[in-house]
Amino acid sequence: MDPPIPDDWLTDIVPIEWRPRTTHFAFAGPPDEIVLVMNFVLLKPPVRDPGISYFDRDRLRSLATGLVRGDPVPPIHVELPDDAERFIVRHGMHRFYLSRKLGFTAIPALLVSYGF
Repeated sequence: MDPPIPDDWLTDIVPIEWRPRTTHFAFAGPPDEIVLVMNFVLLKPPVRDPGISYFDRDRLRSLATGLVRGDPVPPIHVELPDDAERFIVRHGMHRFYLSRKLGFTAIPALLVSYGF
């Protein structure tokens, strides 16, 4: 279950009748990197450390405005450690959860290695 994004944070930004026209949001990635469009079932959802607020309201509102308008947004960063069954989201928590809340079924991602 996803952490809740309060509906009242987005009601004046996302029209009630708005639905995604594609499986994923428009993205702008680094020109020298390959961006993968990944279905959410391939990803292990990101989690915050205890004691840290899940969402920043202003950040979510700014991101939602861009997603609804179709503005390009940077892809999330994912990693696939040797022992993992799914890709782990390493950067892009707000984009991940907001995309799912808005009804996207996939998300643009850059495959990175953090070397843990």
